[in-house]
Amino acid sequence: MADTTYTVRVARFDPERDAAPHYDSYPVPIQEGWSILNVLTYIYEELDPTVAFYGPCRIGKCVACHVKVNGKTRLACTELASPQEMTLDPMTQRGLIRDFVIDRSRVHEPEE
Repeated sequence: MADTTYTVRVARFDPERDAAPHYDSYPVPIQEGWSILNVLTYIYEELDPTVAFYGPCRIGKCVACHVKVNGKTRLACTELASPQEMTLDPMTQRGLIRDFVIDRSRVHEPEE
């Protein structure tokens, strides 16, 4: 059963449409035990199928789903969603391809 609906601010960037990253807000009925990946999947499946993110292993082994949750770097597949409003950002702006999809080969480059 769904808890209260919370606002989730999601960083968005599509270089084909956007001049710069921005935020979209989504109402999400966060359920007990949901991970951040569940939240992103809900947004994708129920509200906005244009949100791009990683979720390949779902068990914290591949570490491809790093996101920032309220400014703290977390694995989306293992971090439980808190029953509060949240802001989700990509792990880095460097090598950002779209939304939460980054060029993994550029992750360890020095800051510009």
